[in-house]
Amino acid sequence: MLAFSILAAVLLLCIGYEDFAHRTVKLVWYLLLPAALLPLRFSHVTFEEFGISFLMNIAYMVLLLSVALGVLYVRHKRMVSPLSSIGLGDILFFAILAMWFDTPSFIIFISLSLIVALVAHTLLQRFSFYRRHQTVPLAGMQSLCFLVIFLTSVI
Repeated sequence: MLAFSILAAVLLLCIGYEDFAHRTVKLVWYLLLPAALLPLRFSHVTFEEFGISFLMNIAYMVLLLSVALGVLYVRHKRMVSPLSSIGLGDILFFAILAMWFDTPSFIIFISLSLIVALVAHTLLQRFSFYRRHQTVPLAGMQSLCFLVIFLTSVI
């Protein structure tokens, strides 16, 4: 299990680095991360518990993204593509996070990591290296938040 933990930590660092540096993340990191996390997750929960938590977490994300789209609709007075405001990589990372957490922990993590991302984005706007890109590296910021929680849970 140590190998899966190390692999997951390295992958989270890769996602964080690439998203900050390039505002894009290679698909391979998103494909390898569940392969590293799922064996660790199944060592603590049954398949049934995993399935229920995963589906509830996905339902929460659909609700959250629907509310965000509603806000964008009201703001722009027209339907806006969800991918114009949030990247596909961010959505994939949400799905990966949904595999790891039970539902209450998922809701807390998503809420707190979005707040951390907003504060970090606001603070980092002062630096020219960060302002090169107009987008927020949400998956990168959340991967670093998750890395902190992941490391504290496996150590």
